This record gives sequence, C-alpha cells and structure tokens, in this order.
Amino acid sequence: FGIEMAVTRFFPHLKGEWQGHKLAWLLIDVAVAYLVLVYAYSKKRTFTAERFFLVSVIPLMAIYLILMLPWSAPDSNRHFQAAYRQSNMLMGQEEWVIREDDAEFFNAAWKEPGNPTMQDISIVLYFKSLKARNTDLIPWPSPDKRMEYYSIVCYLPQVLGICLGRILGLGSVLTVYLARVFMGIVYILACYHAIKKTPVGKIIFAAIPLLPMSLMMGTAISYDPMVLITTLNFLACSLRLSYEPESKPALMECMAWAFLIGAVKGGGYLLLLPMVLVFFKEDSKRALKQSGMV
Repeated sequence: FGIEMAVTRFFPHLKGEWQGHKLAWLLIDVAVAYLVLVYAYSKKRTFTAERFFLVSVIPLMAIYLILMLPWSAPDSNRHFQAAYRQSNMLMGQEEWVIREDDAEFFNAAWKEPGNPTMQDISIVLYFKSLKARNTDLIPWPSPDKRMEYYSIVCYLPQVLGICLGRILGLGSVLTVYLARVFMGIVYILACYHAIKKTPVGKIIFAAIPLLPMSLMMGTAISYDPMVLITTLNFLACSLRLSYEPESKPALMECMAWAFLIGAVKGGGYLLLLPMVLVFFKEDSKRALKQSGMV
C-alpha cells in the first residue's frame, strides 16, 4: 500500500485507478526477481548471508529512499524537531532556533492543517534548491518541548547530516536527504556487523533489516532505525557471548550495545535484556556467574 501511494505521488494521473496498484506490484516483483536471480546465479559457498544482505539492501534502500518522503515515518515531525535541536547544540547555537528556509519547509511538509502522512511530491520539488536562500536563524515556532528528553544517540547520524548540510549552506530538501543518507549508511554498516557477528541464524539476521517496514525506517527522520540496529547488534553479541563466554572483547561489545539501547530507548528496553540468558548453556551461565555478570 505504501509503495502504491508513493507511486501515485510521482504519477498523480494514476490516482483512483488500478494502474497505480499494478505499477506498485511491478516494482515489488522486480525487486523479488532481482534477489532470486542474484541467489540463483551465485556460488552457494561464497554467497554468504553477509553478501546476500549487501547486494539486497543497497538497491532496495535506494528505492525506499526515493519513494518514501521524509515525513512518511510515524511522528517524523517531532523527531525532526529533536534532531534539528541536537544539530543546533552541536553547532553551538541556541536549542530552539531554525533557519528561515528550513522553517518554511517544515511548515509546508509537516505542519500544514490536514496534511497527510504520505504527502504529495510537489513540496519536495518546490523546496529543491541547491543552496539555501535565507539561513538566518529564527525562534522555532511552537517547539515540542517533550523532544528535549531524547538523547543525541537517538539521531546521531541524522544530526551529523543536518549539521553538514547547514555548514555547506545546502537547501532544506538536500539537508534533510543528506541526513537520511547518513542514517542509511550507518544502518547498512551496523546491520552488516550484526550479521557477521552472530554465530547462528545469520540468514534471519540478514532478513530482518530487509523487511519492508525496516527498509522504510532505515532512512527515516526517526529514532526507530537506531532502535533496530542497537537491539539487533546486542542480540548478535549475546549469541556470540554464549559461544565464547570467556571472550572479553565479546563481553565489552555486548555491554556497549546494552548501553546504547538504554541511551536510545531511555532504559525501557533494558527490562528485556535478562531474557538473553536463555541463549546460554549451563556451563556458560556458570562462567558468567563467576565473572559477576549474573
């Protein structure tokens, strides 16, 4: 449904007709056929889960990056405010200020009354200028103060993209898409690391980041992609630790990912972390008890 909506944005004359539905399914069929051909004509022994993930995620994420607009993700208006606020702090500016161009773009894309989540492509085309016309900082109208509780870890890749776009004086659309590209790169690298790290279930770890919702969120202005990659890597490290209970590097990395989960989700997911102990064998649990971990 999401792809169909995205297609009708590019081809508005297809709205309300079955052609848009068929074209959306055609895109899905092409993507599936691509994956089947890659797998069928690759040497099975050398075509690892890691390679399968890379050759799949790059073209698929590019499709989602183009078709899904920046405000397609749930609550992206609030998350954009949080990420922009963090970019202000990183650049030594006041917390709740925004470039005039960006404020105009934000109001058009996210704040117009009745503006649906899946908005028309015309807004992107209208604000597509290479350079920002007015970079003067103005107070953010009606800031969502609740977003002050979100950590920079939640949006670090997007924040770096926004900062770079502002430093280069890029237009609003290019700045937002640069933030999404940064998030996409971190998403791919982090998921690849999880697949490589886990000793078992590699194909499952490769498939989860390729699910439609995962791909949509992988380049979103949101903290959801950071939630996915931190939990995926924590689980992979936990499985690795169950096979190598005395490995200090595995233990340290597992603790680091646990800290990042807490930083991203405010500790909410930390309540679930003891569940990973079910992966450990009895001798592994004894080793952990001796080390003081449990």
